[in-house]
Amino acid sequence: MEHTQLKKIRLAIADDHEQLRQAMKTWLLKQGFDVVIEAIHGRDLLDQLAQTTTLPEICILDLNMPVMDGLSTINEIKNRDLNIKVIAFTARSKKHQGNLALHAGAYRCLEKGGHPDDLKTAIMEGASI
Repeated sequence: MEHTQLKKIRLAIADDHEQLRQAMKTWLLKQGFDVVIEAIHGRDLLDQLAQTTTLPEICILDLNMPVMDGLSTINEIKNRDLNIKVIAFTARSKKHQGNLALHAGAYRCLEKGGHPDDLKTAIMEGASI
């Protein structure tokens, strides 16, 4: 039986919490994803996106970051027409914040305390859209 290698889904992570970002990257790599950008806030993410020739397909984006928050970053990604799907990631279980992210253009909003499989499912769904 012939095995075909699946294309790795390219991801960006933007979160100001170093420990969480590193743990997420380690987990995502173990799941077979390719983390191509790590950013500490939205402005850092946008700067790195502007400098790369291979954009991520999906960005996991914390909504509460210094310098440039997640909602502003989602708006800028959409304004630049970057064709990157955004998973808004928040520590707060506020429906209002999630709804704002979805309205801004994120395709999913997940709580940081959720099950890791929810994130994996959201990534796989986003890559197939």
